[in-house]
Amino acid sequence: MKKIYLLLILISFITYSSCSDDLNDSVSIPSDLPRGKVVNRTGSIDGVNYSLKNLEINPNLIKINSENAKILSSSEELNLGTIRLDVISTEIGNQLISGNVLFIQTGDHTYFKRITSVIQNNNSFTIETVNANLGDIFEDGTLDLSMDIKESTSDQQSLPLVSAKSINDFDHNYSLFNFDFIKEFTRDGITLNPNTSVKSAVHLSLSFKKNLPLPKQIEVYYVLNSNISPYFSFLGGINKKVAYNLADNIPDNILELIKKVSIDIKIPTNEFLGELPAKVSIKSINIPTEIEANLGKKSLLAYNTSGSLKIGFAYYNNVPGKTSHPIYENSMQFKGINDTEIIGEIASDMRVSITPKIELFDTNLLDVSGDVVFGINSYSIGNGSTTQSSNFLSNGNFYSSATFYFKTLGVTAYTTELFKENKELWNLGSFNKSMEFSNLSLGKASTFPCSGLNSFSINASLDYKYPIYGKKLSGKLEMSYDVYADNGSFLETKKISINPSNISSNNFNFSLCIPFRKINFFQTAKTSYLRNIIIKDDRGFTANGIKNPKTGEILSEIKVSR
Repeated sequence: MKKIYLLLILISFITYSSCSDDLNDSVSIPSDLPRGKVVNRTGSIDGVNYSLKNLEINPNLIKINSENAKILSSSEELNLGTIRLDVISTEIGNQLISGNVLFIQTGDHTYFKRITSVIQNNNSFTIETVNANLGDIFEDGTLDLSMDIKESTSDQQSLPLVSAKSINDFDHNYSLFNFDFIKEFTRDGITLNPNTSVKSAVHLSLSFKKNLPLPKQIEVYYVLNSNISPYFSFLGGINKKVAYNLADNIPDNILELIKKVSIDIKIPTNEFLGELPAKVSIKSINIPTEIEANLGKKSLLAYNTSGSLKIGFAYYNNVPGKTSHPIYENSMQFKGINDTEIIGEIASDMRVSITPKIELFDTNLLDVSGDVVFGINSYSIGNGSTTQSSNFLSNGNFYSSATFYFKTLGVTAYTTELFKENKELWNLGSFNKSMEFSNLSLGKASTFPCSGLNSFSINASLDYKYPIYGKKLSGKLEMSYDVYADNGSFLETKKISINPSNISSNNFNFSLCIPFRKINFFQTAKTSYLRNIIIKDDRGFTANGIKNPKTGEILSEIKVSR
């Protein structure tokens, strides 16, 4: 009998030793596992992959739940740090001393608190606490989370951060960022089909070190795999600039569900700590789109781009040899212009703006949020179909920006802004972007100088004409010219920015600051001459000189008097 008993002890010891070397989903965890044991575990819950690597839990962490104590405090008291409880276990009562950290689970909430004072009356305790730091809970190791917001299934196109069946008995699933439900629509004489889908994944990695109030290392990034293939069609001659938010064309019930949806997961650790709660959510989605069209007749434009954007940040807390930095990778590529027939010009800007958030531990101990914007702006101009031998020019750019916030205990600990990045996707063809300026009219010069003692402001008006039907001047103009004195001597070359005013379909007003020759200390010349005038608008249309409206010839010089 003694031999059998000794054999059972030996078998138990060998079994425990082999199981505790590496904890994973296929290995059962002994109930008497030491609290400070290193945890290694990987798995997937509700589409969220998790990995705990050498995660070492504070051996002095005290777990409080309904099994070992009766928690008397309200949720408000727990949030404020006052914890009243009746202890069922004597072992737990002996550990309730100042400096130790409590891990409290009550209902659906989790609290991490460090004890500052304890009042005991038999088995009843009133404990005052402050919020614990991450370094009070985890002494070493890493925690990784990654979530593919759109997953494929064998019999459906896309799945499911959520299923629309929960609202109005819809019988289809949809992806959070797949805009298949935004169909073609017509407004203001413009037909638009977004043809846009975005597959999004989010990744969070934390590394811990004992007693550090913040994680030793935080890495957060979003991966956005995008296919953007908009189709624009214009019913006839049109000259206007319009703005839409494509999110307005998502059915209201679906949009509200998307904005409110969140994934709650519980990451299994070991027998002592149990499950760590986490939440991934999307706070808002917007798809602002702007279109400017100046067209002579029915026209259309369609292009295709695809690729991925990886955007985020890496934060290091006193890690030797490592510096915090943004993460940015862009592989967006131009696939081609599918179809186009333009009599005039089309400018478009279609972007996606999302605000995602990750919270760990169901507390304000740690949360990461951000604002991510990405999109494509394009500009195309032509005199007909690209299949004909006509002028046609098109270019497009992919741009992105992001701001990330890392908060602990409700206080922002780290913020990084990734300034707007641009990548040219295509630049095709050529178009003679020339325009005409004529009929310059000059007013009276100002009484007082506009610059120095010998330059005076002149009010002026100017006629203009684009080679595009109905196109109206918009934005600033860039103007350069040489100034010559009344005696023929060169004074200076000027390059200025003009803000047009009182713009009509063919005329606008502006002002110039013109230098005049200094004759002596008391006298300034009355006349100057402008030569080699070049004017360019914000789209690159250029005029070399100003025409005489009667002869159509370029004026060799323009006399300016004061």
